[in-house]
Amino acid sequence: MGHAAAESPAPLPPPRWLAEWAPHRTTWVGYPHAANLWGDALAAAQEECLDLVVALAEGEEVTLVVPSQEHADELRRHLRPLDVRLHVERTGDIWLRDTGPIFLSPACGPLVAACFRFNGWGHKFLLPDDINLNLRLANDCARRGTAAARLFDFVLEGGAVETDGEGTVITTRQCMLSRFRGRTFVRGGGAGRRRPGGRRQGHTGGGPSGRRV
Repeated sequence: MGHAAAESPAPLPPPRWLAEWAPHRTTWVGYPHAANLWGDALAAAQEECLDLVVALAEGEEVTLVVPSQEHADELRRHLRPLDVRLHVERTGDIWLRDTGPIFLSPACGPLVAACFRFNGWGHKFLLPDDINLNLRLANDCARRGTAAARLFDFVLEGGAVETDGEGTVITTRQCMLSRFRGRTFVRGGGAGRRRPGGRRQGHTGGGPSGRRV
């Protein structure tokens, strides 16, 4: 007696990169701490950062990345009882939009924390604690079960790309074609293309929302 062949399950769609204005769970914020970078403006920058955190925490969870446990203990007293998670991790500066992971929303399962190689905006401001920061934050998400870390081996900072959440990605020639950014992509054919041996890039099926989860 014959048996009908089992049908293969339909493949899942790729993770979506959501627009920044899409509903999200968490906003990540970097806390200013480097006196050698901020100089006399450090105290004012810290005050403005906390004002931003307080405003965001009125409507959503905030993850504030601080460089030490001492910073976390001090800020926790100021931020109670707001919905703020203090995460201790070394950072060079506060620009998590560029140095942090890009979060993708899959059809099922945990978020994907996409990490890329970061080279200090084309070696302009190469701070050691910003190198691999995205992967360190993504691995923390993986340990907590909130996102799965995925590493892509080419240079990209998150602020170099923008999306409408409907499949269109916008960038600039300077960010993607400059020899100081690794010349990750080559021009041609309407949609952008990775250099030979890489993945095709350009029109996508959606995507991550900056430093928002």
